[in-house]
Amino acid sequence: MFYLLRSHPSVSKEQLIHLHCFTGSLDILQKWLEVFPNTYVGFTVMICKSNDYLDMLRKLESSRLLLETDAPYFSPPRCKKSNPYMIGWVASRVAEARGQSWGDLLKLASDNAKRLYIEKLPPVSMYGDESG
Repeated sequence: MFYLLRSHPSVSKEQLIHLHCFTGSLDILQKWLEVFPNTYVGFTVMICKSNDYLDMLRKLESSRLLLETDAPYFSPPRCKKSNPYMIGWVASRVAEARGQSWGDLLKLASDNAKRLYIEKLPPVSMYGDESG
């Protein structure tokens, strides 16, 4: 998908992107952000099934983070299907990995979703600009 979007003439570098159900590496994420700096990154329960993602979760700028359940497909352990109400479970796992409180992480992800989908704005960079 990265190479398709990068090579398509109608996709601007400034395009707002929600990288849905991200399970790639930190290196892959860095490539996305270099080419598409206005990318938000969504995580489901899949990110919580491996310790390989902990470093990426810790290094991701807070303003890019989104939470997802991808119901009914990705379910927590001992559940047959995922449901939207399981967002709290995803938040608890991501919060633990990032060393944040559950409530703070839910607020952060909610604010980011509002910024992307309602306000149509890019992530706020830790450097003070809005270009990621």
